[in-house]
Amino acid sequence: MFHSFARLSGFGVSITPKPPYTVERTGSSETALSVTRHTPDSVRRGVDLQGFPDNVEARLVGVGSLNDVIEVGKGGSQEIWLIETTNYSSPWPEGFAIDSPPPGDNSAPFYLFGENSSVIYVQGPAPTHRAESLPGMVAPGQRVIREASTEDLDLVEFSYDFEGTEWRQMLIRVMLSADACVVVTTQAAAAEAGTVAAAAEAMARGVRATVLP
Repeated sequence: MFHSFARLSGFGVSITPKPPYTVERTGSSETALSVTRHTPDSVRRGVDLQGFPDNVEARLVGVGSLNDVIEVGKGGSQEIWLIETTNYSSPWPEGFAIDSPPPGDNSAPFYLFGENSSVIYVQGPAPTHRAESLPGMVAPGQRVIREASTEDLDLVEFSYDFEGTEWRQMLIRVMLSADACVVVTTQAAAAEAGTVAAAAEAMARGVRATVLP
């Protein structure tokens, strides 16, 4: 038995990776994936997948069976990959790998890692009042550079210096219901901040409340 906080759903299938894991697109096709289950040694153990939903091909790497790395079941028919958790789903943005949280980290069900240590993660659901003032979450030394509100979401972006480099962080509040929300957070060096912010905003607009079976 294992417990995974997130799974992928799309193209008629669901894929639940066994932690600790990394899931990446390979680029060979819209549905091609590479899943690695991390072990203490440096040898890669995982599976490369393509051909969903009708002509699935699986290449095992350092494992005896598919079930050592993932569980495959029936998923949504939409032709994009959604990341599904117990409480919500969201689109999987291009250019980001999905990682399970480190052991003992219960703050987010998954992390998305992009270029140069950029990261996107989602926290919540939480009562709306706990995220009513996004600018109020800015820490000392951080400078607010953008605030925006639409019918779909509220966001604040701020900058800070780390080891001589300008970094950006963005918080996006997304309502799941009248009294519950999630907060999408980004962190990236200023050079990557625009790309990361665009991915996070698109992801946030696609967040939907859900309950997995």
